[in-house]
Amino acid sequence: MGPRLQLQDHDADLHDQRYQAPEAEGLDVILRGLAMIRGDVGILHLTGPVFDGIYGYCRHAMLRGRAPS
Repeated sequence: MGPRLQLQDHDADLHDQRYQAPEAEGLDVILRGLAMIRGDVGILHLTGPVFDGIYGYCRHAMLRGRAPS
């Protein structure tokens, strides 16, 4: 997991805004909503590609020193 994704994950899990990752609130809402309508296996199936995409985006930004266009 890349550093930026770890910060988003921390803020979404703990709600302490320690790293001020604005994306964390959106991730938290999405995951809480999915938990209301899906079980653990369903959530993992749906969120796997989402987190893979976030990881790819953050990795690209870290390697290039800027957000992907």
